[in-house]
Amino acid sequence: MKVVKSILVILLALIMVCSSLILVAAETTSSHNESTTTVTISDENGPREYVLVWKYKYENGHYYKRRWNQTLGEWYDPYWILVY
Repeated sequence: MKVVKSILVILLALIMVCSSLILVAAETTSSHNESTTTVTISDENGPREYVLVWKYKYENGHYYKRRWNQTLGEWYDPYWILVY
């Protein structure tokens, strides 16, 4: 019975380590790209379309992301978001 429990604990630990490595690799790969989103906002002047782009930076061993409004030439998000 102890052997079965030990094997299950080891398997669960391996699954956790492998899944975390896959997540880190996916974030690292996507952090070097820009992704573009188009947002339509309606107000009293009618609908307007904004092009939003995720910008990424690497600082102090961490990746950060922030949305940039290419249409207006200003930051859409007020602060940088920690990716990992």
